[in-house]
Amino acid sequence: MPDPERAKVAQVDNIRELERELRKKARSGRYDALVAELDKAVFKLYGLDRFEQILVEDMVNHTIDLQRNHEKSEALSPATAKQCRDYAKHVIAVIQPFLETRKKRRLVADVLDMDAPLGVVRFGIMATSRNARPNVVIEKAADLSGVLHEVAQNLDEQIALGIHTRRHLRVYSGDSFYVVKPSQRRFWTRSAGLTDGDSVLKDLLARGGGE
Repeated sequence: MPDPERAKVAQVDNIRELERELRKKARSGRYDALVAELDKAVFKLYGLDRFEQILVEDMVNHTIDLQRNHEKSEALSPATAKQCRDYAKHVIAVIQPFLETRKKRRLVADVLDMDAPLGVVRFGIMATSRNARPNVVIEKAADLSGVLHEVAQNLDEQIALGIHTRRHLRVYSGDSFYVVKPSQRRFWTRSAGLTDGDSVLKDLLARGGGE
């Protein structure tokens, strides 16, 4: 029988060795690979599942980075279509198991790829078929920048003197819904997808969706 305590000691020793290696090769070509290996070792030590790992990674790469670097943070950079695609995949990962327990239906998403202050992802619930389309498609959108600029101006809301908030929109129409929010990376992370997936699922249950 394997000894759990001995295994943990070996894992900690491995983490220490990886950290020492990182300090030696901070500027080498292997740095990123070593960081990934160290992350994997720490996740394994604490027994984090896939979703928990995503929460940790996004907190380090976006939340903490924003707190440290403020306006220079990558979290404030425009979200790419690929990042929005990953966001959509994680929204689907939350909602799809519920749809599968009800009927043979699936959730798909179209990422609207455009240069605008707001990002838009359109989701739709559709019947499952053999020749099914991909779960997430990146779609070159028509020029909606003018409309989205106008919408963006109306999303800001003052909640106290000198304090403003920017609302995010979820618009429901039949078996489809749209997510609209500022086109900054911090709002289109994988962990944001998990959180929004929970919120959408709550909305769908309240509306009797997914029937």
